[in-house]
Amino acid sequence: LNHIGEHTVQKRNFLAALLTTALAAGLTPALAQHDGPLRIVVPYAPGGSSDRAARIVAEKLGPKLGQSVIVENKTGAGGRLAAQQLRGAGADQNVLLLANPAIMVVAPLVFKDNGYDPDKDFQPVSQVSDYEFGLAVASAVPVKQLSHLLAWLRANPAQANFGVPATGSLPHFFALMTGEKANVPAQVVGYRGSAPLISDLIGGQIPVAFDTFDTLLPQHEGGKLRILASSGAKRSPFASSIPTYRESGLDLVASGWNAFFAP
Repeated sequence: LNHIGEHTVQKRNFLAALLTTALAAGLTPALAQHDGPLRIVVPYAPGGSSDRAARIVAEKLGPKLGQSVIVENKTGAGGRLAAQQLRGAGADQNVLLLANPAIMVVAPLVFKDNGYDPDKDFQPVSQVSDYEFGLAVASAVPVKQLSHLLAWLRANPAQANFGVPATGSLPHFFALMTGEKANVPAQVVGYRGSAPLISDLIGGQIPVAFDTFDTLLPQHEGGKLRILASSGAKRSPFASSIPTYRESGLDLVASGWNAFFAP
């Protein structure tokens, strides 16, 4: 949210203020019963879309609550580890979990012993953000269109290694959806966060990366990688030169969200 010009910064501040006003009104009676800071637990490594969303809100929420707000990153098991650890948090703990559909919707359906029940163990508090996905290659790769990349991958199936920021994350499922839709037998490689994924993409260790669009965009603008397509129904207003999947010949639209949950 904070990578494109003054207008974007103003929009970010407005949305953060709007959200935190509503959150503060709802959280203040509960937090007033306890001492200590409010902890926002992010199930992923620093630097990704979820982490940035949490820190933007935390920055505005602290002054409104008159209380310290701390962002903690608890990684592991594609985000499920944080949910497993927080599901039994006592009523004396000031803690919120920032979670997405991979944790609260998909994981309970995919894993037999998930370690938590989203309906019984957590109470939804507020949606924080929504986002789209992007497919990117290193800037040194001569491919500039999604259709050309897919044609190359079909001709070279052994090279169809798709990097994602976390195993079991939404980019992971979007990478699988892309492979299925394009008839490319993809091998998904999970990383421990966006930073090492993007580093390996730029360095040539992985040919293709899938991540949230806002995470990839700064490196695209800096010329270090190239986003070939976005998953939105229409082009991003922050990067109108980047086509959508549909415009690139692949009928696929996908998005995700982040929301706060309390144990």
